[in-house]
Formats: sequence, C-alpha cells, structure tokens
Amino acid sequence: MTTHSTEIEHLFDGVRNGNALAMEKLLQKLEPDLRRYARRSCSSADVDDAVQDAMLIIYQRAGALKFLVALSSWLFKIVLRICMRLKKGNAMNDHFDAEAHLDTNTISPSQTVILQQELTKMLMKIDAHYCEILLLRDFLGYSAEETAERLNISIDAAKSRLHRARALARKELSNDFWQ
Repeated sequence: MTTHSTEIEHLFDGVRNGNALAMEKLLQKLEPDLRRYARRSCSSADVDDAVQDAMLIIYQRAGALKFLVALSSWLFKIVLRICMRLKKGNAMNDHFDAEAHLDTNTISPSQTVILQQELTKMLMKIDAHYCEILLLRDFLGYSAEETAERLNISIDAAKSRLHRARALARKELSNDFWQ
C-alpha cells in the first residue's frame, strides 16, 4: 500500500468519526483526483464548478460511506453526474446551432451525453472492484503497474480483473442497448 493511500485511509477513518480537520485534509488530498476526473468528463469551462460541487457533496456525505474501496468509484460518479448536469444546463442556455459547428468526425453533444449516461449506468451495475479498475485504466489512463499499486494487487491480477471488468462492461452495455 502506498503512502498516499495509507494517508487517505487514515483521513477517511477520521472523517467517519466526525473529525472536521480530517475532512479538510481529505478534501485537499482528493482535489487533484477530482480535477483529473472533471477534466476528462466536463468541458474545460465547467471543470472548476464540477470540482467545487463535488467537494461540497463529499463534505456533506463522506461520513456515510462505509468502505474506502468504494471511494474512487464514488468520486468518479459524483463528478460524472455533476458534469452531465452542467452540460445539460449549458445545452439549454446555448442559443446557437451546435450541429453546424461540429466536425463531421465527431459525435454530437447530445450523443456524448447519452454515451456518458449509458456508461454511468453500466458502472453502477457492475461490482465496485470491477468499476474501480475500469475507472483507473480506461478512464483515468493509469498504467497496469500504477493500477496494481493503487489497488494493492499484483500486475497479473490487475490485468485479469481488467479483462473480466471489460467483458462485464460490454455485456451490460449490449444488454442496455438491445432492451
């Protein structure tokens, strides 16, 4: 287990016990991850708002989270939902024809929102340890070695878990698509 994850675990225990200082330090430690999630999920104009909103939600609800293992997937889901909400709000406020400004090789903003919603539903349906490895490898771009270290498992175990997670994700996405 890395020093970073040990420190987060210690802070997380403090938060669950109602320690306000632990909460403040936990939010400081989590902000880079939240910002990274937001940069991948939000438009660049919405990143700061998404991080701020996510930190508020974490502040309000982190004490109710029972297991540290669920923290990463929970953080990603929070940021993803906020980004989708911000995109939806921005789409309603845009007064120009978005289709006219799109390159023919890109997908439309509405297709992006639909894709994000489907991915979010899929991530919520699969087990937390599969969700976590998908987030680390496929969404955040960690290497196999970095992922294994963060999850405190061997590289072979990480590769195997990722293979199973991707198979489950394909199955869930295809089930939703055909229903």
